[in-house]
Amino acid sequence: MPNKIEKRPLKSILFTGFLCGLFNVILIAGWDYYDGEPFKPFQYFFTFLIFGSLMGFAFRHKVTKIN
Repeated sequence: MPNKIEKRPLKSILFTGFLCGLFNVILIAGWDYYDGEPFKPFQYFFTFLIFGSLMGFAFRHKVTKIN
């Protein structure tokens, strides 16, 4: 079954990366709080940037099935 690949607009790519990065940082910060580790803002910031960028890059195309 063929697929249709469309490029998403830049605003959508950035929004997806922002949400994925934020969700990941919230989970990591919660896990660190649960383990009793100190708050590490630089680690969370760089995790947000790197993970958000990678997820935005991974979801830059919209793939739909053609019937």
